[in-house]
Amino acid sequence: MPETLFYQLNKLEHIDLSDNSLSGGINADTISLSHVRSIFLSKNLFTGSLPLDRFKPTDLEHLDVSNNELDGLDFSLILNYKNLKTLDLSSNFLKGSIPEHTFTSLQELQYFNISQNDFSGTLPSTYTEHTNITHLDVHANRLQGTIPLRISVLSNLQHINLQGNRFTGSLPSELNQLKNLNTLVLSHNEIKGSIPFDPTTLQNIDRLHLQNNKLSGQAPIFSNMTSYITD
Repeated sequence: MPETLFYQLNKLEHIDLSDNSLSGGINADTISLSHVRSIFLSKNLFTGSLPLDRFKPTDLEHLDVSNNELDGLDFSLILNYKNLKTLDLSSNFLKGSIPEHTFTSLQELQYFNISQNDFSGTLPSTYTEHTNITHLDVHANRLQGTIPLRISVLSNLQHINLQGNRFTGSLPSELNQLKNLNTLVLSHNEIKGSIPFDPTTLQNIDRLHLQNNKLSGQAPIFSNMTSYITD
């Protein structure tokens, strides 16, 4: 891709290079990004670091670099993009921790996916203060913590996937208050206790995976679910 490709495109708002075979580093110096609102670079062969320190997108709303081979990221720089609605870093080789103020800083965030990386530490519980979020996917990392009781305030939440981490504690009955929830995947963690879900309140859920935890007691019966795994 020519380095001068974007030089004269001063009003460019959307960049979509996804689903190609582009390789090498992501060179932010070659792109005039001050007005860009969407960057989609997924399904390529990009390597190295995500150069957020050289991006200038004051209006950036969507950033998707999933399914590449990136291995470097200063997560704290993402917090500068206050208008961000979509953040997809999934399926790379990224590692490090998630800053405590991630969700309080990104008040517009709706879609958060950092799955299939090597992030560690605690998933900040402040995501429960972020009522806009609809999709939370952190599966296949090394994250830890518990599911907070305040998760019930996330009235727009539709998808939660915490599979394959080190989450502990019990399943809060407050999950029953998530009326729009359709996917809940908590398998391959260290969650214990009973399964408190009420099929009469979680009427929209059609995928529930709880296997490979330390749960006990009787499993509730969901009649309309397409994928329900507890063992």
